[in-house]
Amino acid sequence: VREFDGELLIRANQGHTMKVVEDDLLLELVTDPSMVQDCVHGTYLVHWPFIKSQGLSKVARNHIHLANGLPEDGKIRGMRSTAELFIYVDVPAAMLDGMVFYRSKNEVVLTQGLDGWLPVKYFHKAVKINYNSCDIEEMEFDRGCGMPTWASELAPSGPGEQGTYLIKNLEAIIGNCRKRMQEINEIKAQLEVGRELTEEEKAKLDTYGAVHIELLSLEQRFRQHKGYRRESIQEKENRAREEAE
Repeated sequence: VREFDGELLIRANQGHTMKVVEDDLLLELVTDPSMVQDCVHGTYLVHWPFIKSQGLSKVARNHIHLANGLPEDGKIRGMRSTAELFIYVDVPAAMLDGMVFYRSKNEVVLTQGLDGWLPVKYFHKAVKINYNSCDIEEMEFDRGCGMPTWASELAPSGPGEQGTYLIKNLEAIIGNCRKRMQEINEIKAQLEVGRELTEEEKAKLDTYGAVHIELLSLEQRFRQHKGYRRESIQEKENRAREEAE
């Protein structure tokens, strides 16, 4: 809160979605990794299958949010206190590759990543914490994962009955992705019966893994958008039956 010309002006420290917000005017540029320590992204286990394959995404926000420490440290700015999974980011390695980090007034570490993504290669470790049993489990992931080829805005996002961010033509995007997947599966079937593939078909077949992960990510986003994350077992069974018809 600031007073200007007799009026009180209020703004958020971070979490902006407005593209007109200028980082250099609002945030402190991190010029050395020692300025931030234990940069952690807190999230939910439901997202781990996608995160370990595609990295972290800023989704519709301007930045990926990182906290300096875990909730039990009392440093909960930058993540939800209900987070179940904690991803430690190798800030020195990321900065060495040109990734830019900022620090907000309330000590949240922010980055736009690379084209909106913070790739898996910059994960230092990922830890799951069970608050009931106090068990800590380190999660496995492959740092060799490449960066997704689709827009970061299409990645699954945080909790909410209707999803944190909405995409108007998500169904159309999913439909297009399914068509690509079907085409690749048809090429695979041709290969299995012994037909020699053209160079174009081979190139499409090579994209199978990336398209598969993209489709799973989009479908997860769609389920969040429709509020499917909180449906009962009976509701889930009914929806699956309807989708199969």
